[in-house]
Amino acid sequence: MPAPFQIAFATIIAVAFASQSCQQASAQYGYHPGPAPGGPGCSSCDSGYANYAPGPANYASQGQWGGHGGCDQYGPGGQCAPGGHCGSGGHCGQGSYFQAGCKSCGSGYGCGGGCCRTNSGYFVVDALFLDRTQQSDSRSLVLDNQTLDEELNTNDLDFNMMAGVRATLGLKLANCKAIELTYFGLQDWDETQIVQGDDNLRIPGELALASTDFLDADQIQVDYSAHIDNGEVNLVHTNSRLSVLGGFRYLGLTEFMRINSFDVDTGSSDYIIQTANDLFGGQIGVRWNKCVGPLNVKLTSKGGLFFNDASQLQFVSDLDNGFNFRNSRGDDTTSSAFIIDLGVDAGLCLTEFMSLRGGYNLMWVDRLALAPDQLDFTDTPFSGTGISTNGNAFFHGFNAGFEIRK
Repeated sequence: MPAPFQIAFATIIAVAFASQSCQQASAQYGYHPGPAPGGPGCSSCDSGYANYAPGPANYASQGQWGGHGGCDQYGPGGQCAPGGHCGSGGHCGQGSYFQAGCKSCGSGYGCGGGCCRTNSGYFVVDALFLDRTQQSDSRSLVLDNQTLDEELNTNDLDFNMMAGVRATLGLKLANCKAIELTYFGLQDWDETQIVQGDDNLRIPGELALASTDFLDADQIQVDYSAHIDNGEVNLVHTNSRLSVLGGFRYLGLTEFMRINSFDVDTGSSDYIIQTANDLFGGQIGVRWNKCVGPLNVKLTSKGGLFFNDASQLQFVSDLDNGFNFRNSRGDDTTSSAFIIDLGVDAGLCLTEFMSLRGGYNLMWVDRLALAPDQLDFTDTPFSGTGISTNGNAFFHGFNAGFEIRK
């Protein structure tokens, strides 16, 4: 056979052997819909499933790919495709469900997204249990009219942990980016304190002296409630284990407070305050992700500066609620506010596409108009017409739910 034909024939045989080696490597060590992502002579990873962690040398020789974004090594003659991030320490094997055919996770699947496979998006839903501690001005609420001793203070109002919901929808984009939409809320906190007396209870200040039902009462009951809603849209960019996020956030906090005074002789009347805080603004944050076998741990921190559109409205009635002593007075203002929160979350992969999740969350919100801070026990034409946004609130609690990845 002439030398040119020998060279051509040898080239054809080499190319065919390399192609067959790629396909065999794909069938045994990886999962992909397109060209095989490894093996001697392969020049590039498959663009859709180039997410293989490095293994021993004999794996690499059969098409196990490393490289790019935290991988320890490349397969022979190979490189990772755009967006293909491998984790360290993982190895592929037949019939397992982690990382689309891998027995164990490296530092992250794809662009660091976690243990379970994900190609297009993810959905997380949790039951979110939050406790709340408010920091408002210390104010007397109920006094003994004979001794002027304090019977009840705003610091005695304490909320219990309440259940709500949190849901996150993530839509993956190109170049290791994703859009995340998150909502949490539906928590309704309620607190009631009752002080019993015998024609000797009153509220502080001149307001009690000018009224009938709030002076020398038999019982004074204080009801305090709050409701929260939070929505946010973030762009998340992931590089191996670390993600950077930024976006828009809204947080709404409404409160209701009622002081009900009851006297056998005169009847029952109310002092009612309603407040609303609507916070709008941008936020930035970071997220650290680590996979250990089927377990995925995430630590997220974010914060931002916000505009708070705050308002308060109050009225006072007397003579068994038959007389409007202070008729719908209030105020509104726009002020700056700050939110910072921290969360740790752990997930356990149950299948290739589902995991159980649980974690703990902390959130601090400042410059709020809290209902107790709007109390005004004076008796002037301008009483109850101002607004205070000096309150703070600290939220903390645990979450438990599941995640679906597609």
